[in-house]
Amino acid sequence: MRKTFMVVILTSVLTGAVMTAMSGHSRSLAAEPATAPTVDPNLEENAFKDPRSGVQLRLPKGWVRKQGIADTGFQAPAKDRVQAGGLSPSIVLSKGAAPGVKPSDVDAMIADKRKQYAQVFAGYKDEEPSSVLPHIPNKGVGRIDYSFVLANVLPVRGAQIWIVEKDQVYTITCTSLSEAYVNNAKVFNAVIDTIAVP
Repeated sequence: MRKTFMVVILTSVLTGAVMTAMSGHSRSLAAEPATAPTVDPNLEENAFKDPRSGVQLRLPKGWVRKQGIADTGFQAPAKDRVQAGGLSPSIVLSKGAAPGVKPSDVDAMIADKRKQYAQVFAGYKDEEPSSVLPHIPNKGVGRIDYSFVLANVLPVRGAQIWIVEKDQVYTITCTSLSEAYVNNAKVFNAVIDTIAVP
């Protein structure tokens, strides 16, 4: 069952244009005290709640819906896009049933996914992990920072957050061209810090 779910996530991510990879960095499952986050001025004032996945987060200001993908996605407005290969900075949200999984499985799922991505994506490499993770009590939370070469031509870099609860997995994938990633990492991390799930 778990392998089937992982393949579904991988297929979904590839359909979403550029996405993904998984994590070596995870947060303790213990409940943490809630703190009022400081919202980055580069993010929209109001949080967006995805009707498909239930994921809630604040998007970068001015970002628009990403068309032609099965999951919910957003991308930088045209004026901010790097047009090489038609790829723009993007964020894709997804949710999938994963019968039998539980929050404590997050590290094992991450380890399996990293191995799978290394076999599937040309030039795949684990990048130095960021410590930014959403604060979500009582769920397994993991992150990977990664790079690969899309279509053997475009170097891509990104981060993917996995949130694991009983029988359910959410992913939030942030990507851009590698050459532009340093300019996008700060806003990606700001978005990640606002993530909430039902």
